[in-house]
Amino acid sequence: MQNQKLIREELRAFYRYIHKYRSLYAVGIAALIVVDVLEVFPALILKRGVDSLEAGSATATTLLQLAAVYVGVALVQAFMRYLWRMFIVRTSMRAGDDMRREFFAHLSALSPAFFKRRRVGELVSLQSNDIQNVRFVLGPMILVFCDAIFYLMSIVPVMIWLSPKLAMLSLIPLIFVTPFVLYLERKIQTHFTTVQERFSDLASESQESLGGVRVIKGAGLERLKEESFERLGIAYKDANVRSALSQTVLNVGLNFFVSAAITLLFVVGGSLVIGESVSIGTFVAFHLYIQKMTWPMEALGQTMIYFQ
Repeated sequence: MQNQKLIREELRAFYRYIHKYRSLYAVGIAALIVVDVLEVFPALILKRGVDSLEAGSATATTLLQLAAVYVGVALVQAFMRYLWRMFIVRTSMRAGDDMRREFFAHLSALSPAFFKRRRVGELVSLQSNDIQNVRFVLGPMILVFCDAIFYLMSIVPVMIWLSPKLAMLSLIPLIFVTPFVLYLERKIQTHFTTVQERFSDLASESQESLGGVRVIKGAGLERLKEESFERLGIAYKDANVRSALSQTVLNVGLNFFVSAAITLLFVVGGSLVIGESVSIGTFVAFHLYIQKMTWPMEALGQTMIYFQ
């Protein structure tokens, strides 16, 4: 219950900035939807070209028309990608600037007693490292989460429309993605919290050493401070390594599930093509779609990492 209450409070803090820039986010997400909807067409265009070649009905004019549509789709997607970068990522940078100004104004209004209780290094960590991480939630996290959802909503129905049997078999390995991600979520959360704590310790040690450099030199404590800083640096490095390892396991695991789906496609889809139950064009389109499924799976993992 305590964790759920904390998460709700954090989400309210994010919502304040999302609501402030809601019109900019709306344009960016609309552009993102267009990109993801158009993502289904390249494989369908390729399917039609392959099937027409297989049937012997393809002409130079038909292939040129398909190529022109393919290029047109790519150009529209490129322009829309430019828009969502401008209206989502740049907006998150504006929100980051707002947070830094609000943070500084809040610190300026606090009493001297507060700064006696809190280390300056910890406040520096909040102002730099933590605000940057929150900005990533308001930009890249929103981007990759919405992209993954819209991507799945666009591609999965088309896969079912092309071949319900192949779609169901190809998506079976992806069912295991959710429990796998939830299992690693706890580890990533623990490791990321440790990284923040070690960074705060390192920043505090740096600030205190630089602020008291005259005392350190006068008392001959240089070697002692070097050893202390080295210990904190190693602890920070080790925490980052453990965090990176858990994130790597997450990404590798997601790629494994997608590879398993491609394997099922070749085993089952190949037999259906041989039996002429599925066309070669449909098989090629499915192969492209399953490869594309790698991104939304990775995006969901990145969303979890950004939020933690």
